[in-house]
Amino acid sequence: MFGTVSLAVFFLLAIAVKLHSSKLSRLDRAISLFFYERRSRNLIFAFQFISDIGRPTVTAAIIILLALVFYGNHRRILAFWLVLSTVLGNLFWQLLKIYFMRPRPLMTTMHHSFAFPSGHATSVVIFALLIFSLLPMLTVSKKIKKMMTIILWLFVLAVCFSRIYLQAHYLSDVVSGAALAFSWIIFMRHIYNKFAEKLLLAKMFR
Repeated sequence: MFGTVSLAVFFLLAIAVKLHSSKLSRLDRAISLFFYERRSRNLIFAFQFISDIGRPTVTAAIIILLALVFYGNHRRILAFWLVLSTVLGNLFWQLLKIYFMRPRPLMTTMHHSFAFPSGHATSVVIFALLIFSLLPMLTVSKKIKKMMTIILWLFVLAVCFSRIYLQAHYLSDVVSGAALAFSWIIFMRHIYNKFAEKLLLAKMFR
């Protein structure tokens, strides 16, 4: 259900962007201008730091390193799933940027690439959801897992907001990226569960 809603949100925003919706453009520009007029040097530095930590290359590298650990511990299917979810998910948003070719906000200096959907938002949500999938495997208390979950969600929100504050993306770019990531990982978890179930049945009837 949540995957369907996320996918619907993405498609609605994608259609609005493709049709150059004036209502969406006005809303995006108004929000972008609101934060642009309230920028400060200290906050720019802070959010640039957060944005750099949340780069797609950084989050993807962490997941791939975790996958190597699982591969070394004979969890090869899980390792392959982690890499596949990350690599294909990141490739997907890059192809979508080329398809939509939406310009970034006028106040940015990043006019060498496109805006829709936000790569940072997509990749950081993919990263967070994959980590959440691994949390049940940790032999730590529920309190620690809860704290990790809160910290991870705060990190996701901070990275997503940083892209708007730094004028790298419009709000709809970020929301669409997050929605795309949710639907993508829910789909990949379904694939993993189906594959794992078939593998378990195959072992049972050997």
